[in-house]
Amino acid sequence: MHMDIKTAKYSGYCFGVKRALKLAEEILKKNQCKKTKIFTLGPIIHNSGVTNKLAKKGLISVENLEKITPGSIFIIRSHGMSQVLVNEIKKKNIKIIDATCPFVKKAQARAEDLSKNGYFVVIVGNRNHPEVMGIKDHVLNKNCAVIKNETDAEKISSKKKIGVVVQTTQTIEKLCLITSKLLEKAKELVVFNTICNTTKKRQNFLLYYFQYIFLYLLWYTCFHLLNYYLTGDLCFGLALI
Repeated sequence: MHMDIKTAKYSGYCFGVKRALKLAEEILKKNQCKKTKIFTLGPIIHNSGVTNKLAKKGLISVENLEKITPGSIFIIRSHGMSQVLVNEIKKKNIKIIDATCPFVKKAQARAEDLSKNGYFVVIVGNRNHPEVMGIKDHVLNKNCAVIKNETDAEKISSKKKIGVVVQTTQTIEKLCLITSKLLEKAKELVVFNTICNTTKKRQNFLLYYFQYIFLYLLWYTCFHLLNYYLTGDLCFGLALI
């Protein structure tokens, strides 16, 4: 059986991850002859091959701040970090290198500006994700809520002003569904689409190709497994549309 394997057009590291890896490599190279320890809170990227390579060069991944020693260097990962944790690190005489993705920083800034202007801030995303925790910390007086779906949106009480930002890796469809529910909750609703460009492109690419993959699998099943030629021809025709 002949098989075509296609590589997704937007596969690989996004801009933010590339930037974080480049910064880490530069810092490791600059300090390779020194005894300064270099830390990250958790792996800098979810790729064991890359993290193992960086570990051999001296990058130390820890799971809690207590293991970060004074006088060392600390790299903030691309998805950002809670400001509370950053302040804790600063107390230890540690040099901080901020590798937060610019798209994440934009979401943080939007959340802060909204709160300064009297909006109740709604963050669409996963409440336990470091990126969302970091965005939440930029909201003044914690006047905000993190929601992940329409059900959560329905639980928001009526407000005079609601401002929305979104975790950079969420889908535009989810954002639209949630904001449609929030329209019923506020006299004034401001929405900032802070989904990163690479995420949008990957999602659109996946949706575009999925319809053809699905139709092909349907045709293949009908034609080869069920031997239902009429349905097989129909599905094949649809796949060519």
